[in-house]
Amino acid sequence: MRRPLSGRVRRGVTLVELCVVITLLALVGGTVVGTLRLQRRAAAQLAGTLRARAVLAHGAAALETELRDVAPADLLVLLDSAVEALVPVGMAVLCAASPGGLLVPADAGDATLAWWAATPRAGDVVRLLRPDSAGGAWSGAVVAGVDVVPHGAACTAVGDSSGLASRRIRLDALPVGATRGAVLWVGRRVRYDLYRGGDGAWQLGRRECAGPRPAPCETVQPVAGPLLAHDDDPSRTGLHVAAVDDAGTPLPSARVASATALRLVLRAPRDPSRRRPPAPAESLVLWLARRNRP
Repeated sequence: MRRPLSGRVRRGVTLVELCVVITLLALVGGTVVGTLRLQRRAAAQLAGTLRARAVLAHGAAALETELRDVAPADLLVLLDSAVEALVPVGMAVLCAASPGGLLVPADAGDATLAWWAATPRAGDVVRLLRPDSAGGAWSGAVVAGVDVVPHGAACTAVGDSSGLASRRIRLDALPVGATRGAVLWVGRRVRYDLYRGGDGAWQLGRRECAGPRPAPCETVQPVAGPLLAHDDDPSRTGLHVAAVDDAGTPLPSARVASATALRLVLRAPRDPSRRRPPAPAESLVLWLARRNRP
């Protein structure tokens, strides 16, 4: 029998040792896989949270931009998941008035003459401030059409804006007190509500309306989403709107004009693919103080 040169007998790995090694490798591998799985789940949850918060921020910015300047009398509809109001389109100093329409500056080249958030169009509401002994009163009309008048000479006499382009706003009736230098306000009916799109997802939608109520509104345009589905429970719906008093107590629709603020709550799911409630969601509460309330 030949022996190794070292004089020692070589031994193999015993079955017990092999089992111990395999068990340790399984434990280490399981720990690594479990850690990676937890990290992947945490990353997915973080991504869902950030996505939901981005949706909420976008929706809140749109609501705040248009509804923050709405006067109490211009809040037309207030439902649990919808709000409709007459939002400002612009203001201008009247350059001239005639049966053909009102001439106003087309551009905000001079801040004392005009401010426009959007271009006036047919169906918008016009209010004209006429001076009186009580400090002024508003008279209203509806826009029938708008024409652009290049280099309106009539506007140069109102302010220091030589050559400023003008708009001629044609109305259904000429308001009382339409004289040069009067203040003109233009508003448009806008409706925000929670609606279900063709893909089944719930969205915050915006509609522009063709004129004063009950004129119809245009096709809804998505603003932000997906949001939680509509629910009769105010704590689970994607959009909830309420008018509140000084103590934060919701008011009935008959007392909306005396509200201190509007409280709007938006809720967006962290995982839009999960359809079964209750789905984990992020929420945002938007408070809009009412201006010029009685």
